[in-house]
Amino acid sequence: MVLKDFGENLIAFQLTAGPTRDDQRQEMLKNLKDNPELNSIIKQNNRYPGASYSHLLSIGANVNYAYKYHVKLRLKNNVTADEAKRAGVMAVTTKAGLASNATAAYVYAALGSRLVTKPDAQVYPIQGKEVTKKVGAPIVGNLDNPVEIGFVTRNDGSKDFPDGMSWSWLNGKPSTSTAGVFKYRVKATYSSDNTSNTTTATLKVIPNKPVIDQNSVNEKAGEDWAKGHCKCRGWSP
Repeated sequence: MVLKDFGENLIAFQLTAGPTRDDQRQEMLKNLKDNPELNSIIKQNNRYPGASYSHLLSIGANVNYAYKYHVKLRLKNNVTADEAKRAGVMAVTTKAGLASNATAAYVYAALGSRLVTKPDAQVYPIQGKEVTKKVGAPIVGNLDNPVEIGFVTRNDGSKDFPDGMSWSWLNGKPSTSTAGVFKYRVKATYSSDNTSNTTTATLKVIPNKPVIDQNSVNEKAGEDWAKGHCKCRGWSP
């Protein structure tokens, strides 16, 4: 329970159990307890649920204010969109009291709710990787897909992304034509909700080791020996 004192009256907000039997239903709905539409929201197949939740906002008497608040609940992971459509939501404004003396209520109800999901950009964050290649070495795979060529993964290191995504290089595609360290900006766009993420991948291109022709080495060494030997004997080749 959360209590708040606004100077004139004490206001209490409480998450508590909802109706699971008839007397609790009457306490909530007052003289509308037998309304079939409201009962179809509270019950499923004319039976109370095993667990039910209510949000209560209690204010003091003689307060001429309107209060509006939005509540989101996450109860389980496997609720489908169709199940959400068949569910119901309601808001009840009533005088506090037990079922024995409860007489009136103002009820706002609706059949149908919807699932609230996170955007794909939050569900599938991306991170750039560091790739090392030699000058001229091929980058194997489709350059239009940074995941395929090893430049991008999800934050957990996996490559599990939803279908239909598009990728773009914001400052050019990677190349191994020149030695150096290069930074590439990558953008991922998610087709389901058109959200996007960006990250930076690094490509290190290292130079190839020089190749020495052994014949050239032997020939040069022979020339140096001949020049030195001939100079000692007073003649030159």
